[in-house]
Amino acid sequence: MQHHLLHLQTKRVKIATLTHLSAISATEKPQPYVLLLGNRLTPIARQVFVIIERRAMSTPPVLKAIDICFKTHYYVLGLKYQSHCQAVWQFMEAVVFQMAPKQEIYSCVREFNAFFNIVQSYNSRT
Repeated sequence: MQHHLLHLQTKRVKIATLTHLSAISATEKPQPYVLLLGNRLTPIARQVFVIIERRAMSTPPVLKAIDICFKTHYYVLGLKYQSHCQAVWQFMEAVVFQMAPKQEIYSCVREFNAFFNIVQSYNSRT
């Protein structure tokens, strides 16, 4: 996961962002993905982007960026999930959006979804 986060420790964020965009490799870092700009000392990103086709779209809340990235994968581009993040997107698909899976779902996602449904059912009775 760490190699998918970009920590820029420069005051020239715009220049650093443009440098990052121009260096994107389609094989090493398939798109779309979420780019958080900040530093390692604070857990809060100063800027949040969704990267699509080497273009950075500013999306201030991190959750909004994840939502846009997921929907771009699923609805707009109809892409297969990249192997290194497939479980995360399946989690979004099954648990967050409660959608029928497009393919075989990871057991960890299936088990978490079952647990989540049990907890949700219990909470609705109390």
